[in-house]
Amino acid sequence: MNTQGNMTDGEYRKAIAEIVASGRGYDALSDILNEVRWKNNMFHKMYDEQRACMTAIHKICNSMQTASQKIKGIRELSETERSEW
Repeated sequence: MNTQGNMTDGEYRKAIAEIVASGRGYDALSDILNEVRWKNNMFHKMYDEQRACMTAIHKICNSMQTASQKIKGIRELSETERSEW
């Protein structure tokens, strides 16, 4: 294996062959699928949160508040979003 932690194509194919030969191919596929689903769900959750934040910012900007109140509201919203990440 190279020093950067990335597998070469040959190392990858050897690892796959060893997993299949051990009889754990189905388990590996199941684990990979679960990982992909988890990452997909996390992406959509972050996207939804960002979309909600942008909607809130647009509502603040279009409100009848003063400019300083709008800035304060957006700043508070921004700080809340950052603290959740």
